[in-house]
Amino acid sequence: RTFGEKVKCFTEEGYVTPKMADALRHVLDAGNASAHRAYFPSKEDLTTCVELVKHLMHGIYILSPKVAKVAENTPKRDRT
Repeated sequence: RTFGEKVKCFTEEGYVTPKMADALRHVLDAGNASAHRAYFPSKEDLTTCVELVKHLMHGIYILSPKVAKVAENTPKRDRT
């Protein structure tokens, strides 16, 4: 699949919000422009792109498993 299709799948699976998907598309476009259209992003723009990807990966691969562990460790409410 294309990267765009993967972003769509991530959105449908709930890993990213629609707003995050839009942000990822902008980062993807900046990367494509760098590779294919002689675009040289500023240091600030490049840092923004890296931070966005780090934020996404941290949420999916670090925080999600930790939150699952919190849920597992939390006593269930007595419904009686």
